[in-house]
Amino acid sequence: MNGIEKYIKENIDEFDVIPVPEGSRTVFLKKLNAEKRRRRIRTISLTISSMAAAAAIAVCFIPRNLAADIENHHRKLAAKELEIITALSETSPEFIDEVMNTIRVVVSESIPLEEQLPDEMGVKAKKEILKEYYDCKYRALEQIYDQYIHLY
Repeated sequence: MNGIEKYIKENIDEFDVIPVPEGSRTVFLKKLNAEKRRRRIRTISLTISSMAAAAAIAVCFIPRNLAADIENHHRKLAAKELEIITALSETSPEFIDEVMNTIRVVVSESIPLEEQLPDEMGVKAKKEILKEYYDCKYRALEQIYDQYIHLY
């Protein structure tokens, strides 16, 4: 036991002399929750930025005009993710972890579709397939937004 612990144990009566003001626990918990939300949003923003950076690197191996389209799709998804998390942190912060897991299921891919498309396929056909694919993901994020934000 160090000196501080010993001092506190020996003088415990001195610490309980002044009662804690009414409502200070509530104020403390509000500040603590607000700080947790800020940290979580910062972490989420970094994760989204990392995912966008990884997508940008992957895009380097794809033809230029197709790469720009893919990058735009990823940016659109990242912006929607950030919109969901920001709105949720203000309305229902208790659901952030659940929603982040759901978002991860929607947007994560072990092998991006653009890498799976055959080289023989034309750029126009690839663009159409990728547009439909990323639009579907975007619609899923919109549904997540509607489900969690508008209901709470």
